Amino acid sequence: MLKREIGPLVRKHGFKGSAPNWRLTGPDGDVALINFQSDDPPRDAVRFVINIAIITRPWLDWLESEGRPPGKAPGHGTSGQWSKRVNARPGWLAGTDREGTSDDRFDMPLDSWWTAWTSEHLAAAMKDATTQLRDDAIPTLQHLVVRSNLIDAIEGSIPTSYAPDDDYLTLALLYADDGRVADAEAALAATEAIERRERGVLKASPHRARYRLWIRQRALQRSP
Repeated sequence: MLKREIGPLVRKHGFKGSAPNWRLTGPDGDVALINFQSDDPPRDAVRFVINIAIITRPWLDWLESEGRPPGKAPGHGTSGQWSKRVNARPGWLAGTDREGTSDDRFDMPLDSWWTAWTSEHLAAAMKDATTQLRDDAIPTLQHLVVRSNLIDAIEGSIPTSYAPDDDYLTLALLYADDGRVADAEAALAATEAIERRERGVLKASPHRARYRLWIRQRALQRSP
């Protein structure tokens, strides 16, 4: 079903790959990812959700510097510097024998996954998934895989973000990759200020410290 329904749709819009991951590379080397994540379903059922993400080129370079080759970069949607989950919409089972059931209404948070018990349910799931990909997810990824658009989106999300320190750290990485030394330092300072205010200390992991240092070095290397 993924090969027949999803593959042609995403390839039509420039994505490459095969189930469960398709990727689109942007002009700055950033990667837009569509990932189908499956789960252990009830017996005789199919259960899945869609993750979408932007994985940036400097992040892949950082992973490589830590001994993780770009070819081994994470495929899962939540690995990106921007990510979102595409969920089943309430009412997606309309017209089937499970219309109005808990699978259709999502009485529990996990019920935002598609759970298909029959071929009829699976066809309804694919219809909902392909509609959301075509109308929202793919256009969003095509927009955000352009670096300037990604920066704008992250900057705009900070006031309502649940993890603004991580968002500022991502901005520092992207500013550094553009050689914007002052902006990168300001974003790092914002990250550190939030950490001190909320936790009393900086996040103390050696990995985090190395990452900050790598960002500063990247900014200097890329500055005019």
